Amino acid sequence: MPKESPPVSRRKTPDQHDHAPLSSAIGEFWSTHQVMARSGSNRDRLGELIEAHELLHVTTADDQRLFPAFQFDGKTVNPRLLPLLRAMLPSQDGWSVTLQLMQPMPELGGKTPLDVVERGSDSDRKKLLKILSA
Repeated sequence: MPKESPPVSRRKTPDQHDHAPLSSAIGEFWSTHQVMARSGSNRDRLGELIEAHELLHVTTADDQRLFPAFQFDGKTVNPRLLPLLRAMLPSQDGWSVTLQLMQPMPELGGKTPLDVVERGSDSDRKKLLKILSA
C-alpha cells in the first residue's frame, strides 16, 4: 500500500498573504520586505518616508503593512505623485488615498488621478493637486 503524503502546510509567513481580492481591484501590493529589497532602503528609511507622507501604505485587518505597487517608478516613489501624497496623507488613511487615486473623477474628464499623474500635463497635475487638497 502506498504511503500517504504528509499534509501541506497552509500557514503563511508574513510575506505570503493572499491578496487576490485586493490585487484584482487595486493592483499589486508589496510587503515591507519587498519594498526594502526593491528600493535598497531599510526599515528606518521607510519609516522616515511614511512620516514625511512620501510613501503610501495600507494596513490590513491582520495588521500587515502593505504598499501599493502603483506608486513606484523604479526604486522610488514616482516624483510626480509626491505632491499628492504630501497633500492627502496628513488627513486621510492609506486606504482612502489609494482608492481615491484610482477612482475616475468628473473634474478630470473621467480620468483617474493616477492617469493624470502618469500621463497628464503639468497644468493637469496642478489642477489635480488643487482638487484633492480642497
